[in-house]
Amino acid sequence: MARIVEMDKSGRVVIPKEIRRTLRIGEEQTLLVEVREGEIILKPLSLKSDPVKAIAEMNLPVATWEELEKQIDILDSISTKDNRRIANLETWQQRNTDDGR
Repeated sequence: MARIVEMDKSGRVVIPKEIRRTLRIGEEQTLLVEVREGEIILKPLSLKSDPVKAIAEMNLPVATWEELEKQIDILDSISTKDNRRIANLETWQQRNTDDGR
């Protein structure tokens, strides 16, 4: 089943009623939006009944602990660098303000 729909200025798309009925998608249904091979895929999730099953159905890529730790380290280093830059900027501003410049 396929239908052509339009997206509004805010990026909203209305799923046709016939498709919602077929897939039993109700009001305020949670959907997973996935981009795969240049396509947008919407998957209805039923988080209220079994959240673990719903998450498992997402088929999200699973990272190893090592990969997660690397990402955390990268984020920490970025945060540390940003904090140093902010501290240097504040010090510079204080010196220039205190010297009457």
